[in-house]
Amino acid sequence: MSDTIQSPELQSALDENTPSQILRELAQNENKNIRFAVAKNPNTSPEVLKQLFNEFPIPVLNNFALDLILLENPDFLEELYGEHRETNPFEYDELPFFFIEWGTNHPNENIRWNVAQFQKIPYILENLSQDKDEGVRAGVASNEYTPSHILEQLAQDEDIYIRRNIAANQNTPIQILEKLAEQEDVQIKSNIARNLNTPIYTLELLFSEENIDVDIQTSFIENKNTPSHILEKLAENGSAGIRSDIARSLYTPIHILEALSKDDSEDVRSQVAGNQNTHLQILEILVQEKSSVVRRQVASNLNIPINILENLAEDESVFVRRNAADNINITVRALEKLAKDKYPLVRGSVAKNPNISNYIKEILSEDASEYVQKSLNIFESLEVRSQESEPKM
Repeated sequence: MSDTIQSPELQSALDENTPSQILRELAQNENKNIRFAVAKNPNTSPEVLKQLFNEFPIPVLNNFALDLILLENPDFLEELYGEHRETNPFEYDELPFFFIEWGTNHPNENIRWNVAQFQKIPYILENLSQDKDEGVRAGVASNEYTPSHILEQLAQDEDIYIRRNIAANQNTPIQILEKLAEQEDVQIKSNIARNLNTPIYTLELLFSEENIDVDIQTSFIENKNTPSHILEKLAENGSAGIRSDIARSLYTPIHILEALSKDDSEDVRSQVAGNQNTHLQILEILVQEKSSVVRRQVASNLNIPINILENLAEDESVFVRRNAADNINITVRALEKLAKDKYPLVRGSVAKNPNISNYIKEILSEDASEYVQKSLNIFESLEVRSQESEPKM
């Protein structure tokens, strides 16, 4: 057993005979296991349970004393819910069924919507799919656990937002996506173009339409299943913004990246330079660009050879040198030079690089720049946390 399990505080938190006042004090303990035990303890007062509900909703709802508390205060679940601010309590898998039903039948549509978004129980989702509130039905439509027959019913809903959610749901059956693709709404078409469940022939059908909205074009780029010939057409005829999105995407084939590396737009070429899938031969050409915007993206790329990275560490542009200093593949030799750069922006990046030696730390510890000192302190604090999180043998 660990020291935590054997601690007197944990034993008291687990003991059902511990007075509620002591449990109140233990609820403030910094040890999470102790607070968890207090949440389960049937002798814990209702007020303390409300305080702990945000952190431990499952043990509070499964507390043996809850039935008695609800007899004395029928509004207690309402009060508990009001204490849960950070996340949706209905996200949890092990919620007792009575709490799910309470949320499902609650007069507040926001609470029913929270249930609809995350619950997995078909019976509950079936009920909420027929809710009078459009927002609740939209929550069911977006839920990845909603059964296909419910999605099919909701796909015919008059509310446009519900149909949009159906189009975006990754579990929507293909035949429903095909029908929705025939609708005129741009957002529906955009969601279908982005949906990984959309078949290739439906993507091609959407692309064959005239004057494709820019949102739909962007969705094609974000979908890893989009055929390369669609991306080729967008790279040829799309706006500079669309071409930049293609150049940035990790789904873009190499031959398209090569073509975009010669684009007239500086931003497009810089996105190619920063793409981790860009081949070395392309990077070797882009590193010779007059544009510092392109070169600094090359300096950020983790695939560039050490010799090129060291050259970029001596670039005339402060931003290129800064990005080289940020690159985790930069050599200690190059970092030593950059640690003496005249710009604090560069020296600060050196301070945050995990490869810096103790010698470089000593140099930077005497740096007059407040920015460099803050950067060094951030790195050292992260280093300490990393060491503390390592398993001890």
